[in-house]
Amino acid sequence: MTEATRRGVIRGGVVVLGAAALGFDTVLGGAATAAPSRSDYASSIGEIFEASDRRGTVRLRLTHADDMTAPGASKRSQTYALIFEPVEGDRPDDGIYALRRRGVPTHDLFVSAVGPDKTLQAIVNGTV
Repeated sequence: MTEATRRGVIRGGVVVLGAAALGFDTVLGGAATAAPSRSDYASSIGEIFEASDRRGTVRLRLTHADDMTAPGASKRSQTYALIFEPVEGDRPDDGIYALRRRGVPTHDLFVSAVGPDKTLQAIVNGTV
């Protein structure tokens, strides 16, 4: 049987206090629980998203939301590529970013470089 030690209780309290101070959504990721859908992004073509990871936040403009399945496929809204370009500065490193924009659910997506220019992509395959 596991016993609660004084040290363990204090550590647990510190973690809870830290999470409360930062905001539980920050500590726990804060991303939407529902899977992303193409319709979440289709109305935001040309708009700017904040992409945040542990290194900081960059601003990315969504330039395309391209279908990745054959027209008429039953899961068409769940399989697509989001294409971004940085608003200013260099292309950020590949990695998992929390993508935020008012009116769009926040999703954690892997964003990676594509091509020799500053273009970035996030592939969403909701069929698996």
